[in-house]
Amino acid sequence: MTNSRAPDHPSHTQRSRAVELLCAQPEFNTEDGRLALFQAAFGGVAEAEPLIERRPDLNRGPYHAAVALVDYLAGCGCLGGRHALALLLDQIRTGTGTDRQPAMASLTRDLDALCDRLPDTTDCPYRDLRAFREQDAHLFFGRETFIQDLVTAVDASPLVAVVGPSGSGKSSVVQAGLIPVLRQRGGWEIGILRPGDDPWGNLADCLVDLLGDTYPDGPERQRAVKTLAADLVPGPDGAAGLPSRLTLPDLIRLICKQRQREQVLLVVDQWEEHYTHQTTSTRAADPTRATGRETIGLAAAGRFADSLIAAAAATPLRVVLTLRADFYHLLLAHRPLADAIRGAGLVSLSPMTRDELEQAIVGPAHAVGLEFEGGLVERILNDAGREPGQLPLLEFCLSRLWARRQDGCLSHAAYQAIGAVGGAIVQHADAVIDHPKTDHERARDLFLRLVQLDKAAPDTRRRATLAEVGASAWSLVTQLADARLLVTGRDAAGEQTLEVAHEALIRTWPRLRDWLTDARDGLRLTREIERAAAVWANKGRAADHRWPDSRVMEAAPALTRMAARFPLGERERAFLGPMTPDDLLARLADPATDHGDRARIGDRLNLLPSDDPRPGTGLRPDGVPDIQWCAVPGGTVTLEIDTAGYGFWSRLRRRSRPRCAVAPFRLARYPVTVRQWRAFLDDSDGFAALIRKP
Repeated sequence: MTNSRAPDHPSHTQRSRAVELLCAQPEFNTEDGRLALFQAAFGGVAEAEPLIERRPDLNRGPYHAAVALVDYLAGCGCLGGRHALALLLDQIRTGTGTDRQPAMASLTRDLDALCDRLPDTTDCPYRDLRAFREQDAHLFFGRETFIQDLVTAVDASPLVAVVGPSGSGKSSVVQAGLIPVLRQRGGWEIGILRPGDDPWGNLADCLVDLLGDTYPDGPERQRAVKTLAADLVPGPDGAAGLPSRLTLPDLIRLICKQRQREQVLLVVDQWEEHYTHQTTSTRAADPTRATGRETIGLAAAGRFADSLIAAAAATPLRVVLTLRADFYHLLLAHRPLADAIRGAGLVSLSPMTRDELEQAIVGPAHAVGLEFEGGLVERILNDAGREPGQLPLLEFCLSRLWARRQDGCLSHAAYQAIGAVGGAIVQHADAVIDHPKTDHERARDLFLRLVQLDKAAPDTRRRATLAEVGASAWSLVTQLADARLLVTGRDAAGEQTLEVAHEALIRTWPRLRDWLTDARDGLRLTREIERAAAVWANKGRAADHRWPDSRVMEAAPALTRMAARFPLGERERAFLGPMTPDDLLARLADPATDHGDRARIGDRLNLLPSDDPRPGTGLRPDGVPDIQWCAVPGGTVTLEIDTAGYGFWSRLRRRSRPRCAVAPFRLARYPVTVRQWRAFLDDSDGFAALIRKP
């Protein structure tokens, strides 16, 4: 269970002990003595000026002064990694009898354990919500058996799939386990990529990195990535590209030659992104064949997999992909990929045993000279259990515990203060969002943009770009990234990106789950429009790939409500067209609007919940149709008759042009609307009296 009090507020027992220790000091018996102690404790602390200015009145009896001062300092929290109350107790320690020294030292340690230490030059041995990387191999413990199994699989199969539940450590075991072993062997060139929303671009970006100095950083490199990505994408139905195009086998051979390597390993991390992101190649797919993001991504994932399989068969390429277990059935849906990993190529990541978890907890601490208080490791193990999804929560908890270390020791008091395994991330995330410097509403909308909603599977994280969230939000993004709640980076095009630090946040943070519940319908609608607009754009903005007017107008009220929080892009707005009465009427008033658009606008006006606002299309206050009449003057009309192919009429036309007189009349400005016709039908003096009865 999480601790319900504020993370840096002492408990009632701790405050009572502090009052007792203060009252036992002789100098605390006088007001001057109390003021002297207070000044000595905080006079030289840079951050303590506001604390000194607001100090309570100490002109009262020793006990009441002690209670007031302890309560005040308990609420002041931490200063420079030390608790304010602990700083005061340090001032009276020298005057405390030897019999009270242990209690004083214990209380001071417990109070300081409520505070995060200031950053120093010592690296944290834990990785909070981030995956272990190759350079973290010396801190990666507990997966030695699985690492050996993975090395054996890579030796036996050109393509290996590491499958496990979310939070089981798939990325870590590949990067901090497998890759260092292959490096030690020698002869390997290794690249890592994620599919994201542009797998071919990300593959090209990875290959350009492996080619080394061939392409410098900057615009030239970005152009090279785009050109290479276009070369890598297979033609329709897998057809070979132009002879001048570079293929993946060509590039693998080139990398081996330039880097003087015998083999190349490509790690495709988070393969499930093929199914949760709409990729560039799938945007041109037939939307009528798609029943969801997963189905849309199947064909693209298959083409990507086919290219990797073919290259591995023809070159010294090995491929390792990591995949969430709940997406494994989608991998099996592509038979060539399923066949490629059958047998030695499938490695399932099982939950860690209790002994392995203990190694993962104790090993990194001992590597940097840290110790645990007696019984704390057992307590953590009991709280963590054996659920694979607990690993990122455990790692984050240990990172927060390290931040509150005291004299090289990790304590029970600090563990309790951070909320234990289950509550550390929740407590931290809530504290960051509730901080006065955090724009709460903007942070909520930012997190909602970074979640990929799914009906059939758990929600996943979604990578967004700076352009999508807006440059004005980047200061907030930086703040949340510094707090380890978001991760920033760059995509293959060089644009800044951001995403949730780990899916454990989506799974366990109640506040985010509440936000998602409230906004789920609106977010799904927005994402659906983004996907449909992408298909429409790739079809040349053809009219038959737009939503029908009825669907657009049905969505209009929800889109209007969400416009401030989740504004649509230019492409999406063009896809939907005008929806509000003001926009529709303004488009009608524009002389450049063609007849087709005018007809569509008329249909949309008729679909408005408040009905068509134009005078002449509705009802008068008395319920009679409000027909706006236009006077047409009388006169003589000359008829033009098309007589082509009719001999008699052709000869008649040559003799004369028919003319006739027309009396003045009136014409309704607009056709009779459904609403007006229904009123005419329903009124007793209308249709029944004027038409049916005669």
